[in-house]
Amino acid sequence: MAERRLGLLAAALLALNSPLAARTEAVDAAISAAAAAAARNDGIAAEAALNKALSAGASRTDVSARMGEAQLLQGDLRKAREWLANGDFRQADAALGWRMTGLLLRLEGQLSAAGQAYDRALAAAPNDPLLWVDIARLRYSGGEHALAVEAAERALSLGPANPRAIELRAQLLNDQAGPVAAIPLFERGLKAEPEDLQLLVGYAGALGEAGHAVAMLKVARRIAELAPHSPVPYFLQAMIAARAGKIDLARNLLNHLGNRVNQVPAAVLLQSALELEAGNSAIAVNMLERLDRQQPYNQRVQLLYARALLAVQDHTRLWQRFGEAAARPDASPYLLTILGRSCEQTGDREFAADLLDRAAKA
Repeated sequence: MAERRLGLLAAALLALNSPLAARTEAVDAAISAAAAAAARNDGIAAEAALNKALSAGASRTDVSARMGEAQLLQGDLRKAREWLANGDFRQADAALGWRMTGLLLRLEGQLSAAGQAYDRALAAAPNDPLLWVDIARLRYSGGEHALAVEAAERALSLGPANPRAIELRAQLLNDQAGPVAAIPLFERGLKAEPEDLQLLVGYAGALGEAGHAVAMLKVARRIAELAPHSPVPYFLQAMIAARAGKIDLARNLLNHLGNRVNQVPAAVLLQSALELEAGNSAIAVNMLERLDRQQPYNQRVQLLYARALLAVQDHTRLWQRFGEAAARPDASPYLLTILGRSCEQTGDREFAADLLDRAAKA
């Protein structure tokens, strides 16, 4: 009996040292490295680690969820779809796989399908704060602001120190109550994660909106130290210049970015506003049309786009895009005013008076 136990022990030791065990260890190490890289928002390093896992013997199922995440971090929706479309994820990564699928579908504008994917992720991980952050962003994209706040609160309660939960709640608070209310929440997040770039960018933006230019520039310099190639510091300086009425300086700062300006949607919005202010309305329309397709529920984009269409007197496109929104009882007074001016210019003074009266009452 003793000899048999010794034999089994020896067999187990041999198994541990076998090529199969070594391959398993290599795969696990590579997947762990990919997860760490993704946590740093480094999609390129995550993809490289996952390719090592595949070379070490991992199956497509083993890496599909994380490879989809790596591609989304790099902004490659086509490649992300190749890894996520089949929904074939290993059990340990099922929640991540469905969360990434939901994100992909949301970025593609398929909001209903994205919600179904998030439902599957919730079934696997109902208490994941990052999942609730994504659900909040989906609801916000769909115009469900109250439900978005509810999901953001859930994310923050599940992860009170989670930087993404703090960032989202601060952004929503900024929309609701203004930057002064959001600044303390950004500061709370930065106490826990002082080098979190997304928190720093949101914090700087809130400081700028609140008129704290000196503090904002200090944060912008910190962002430049942490990410030397980031376009954000130029954008933040341009925002300060624009607020001070220095239109040419703001435009020059944004011109330094070249094509990198497209990496920051808020910078595109600012650039289009500057072009509109400078009288280049047709340029502004083209920029805002692209931005409106990317962010169809962003009210700031909508209002500036409507103003630009009025400036070029494209009344047909203005009404095609915003006529339905103007008919809603909660229509923006600014949008009603723009459409009222459009009616004045096209000779429909009776309808113009009705729209302007609704704007005044609102």
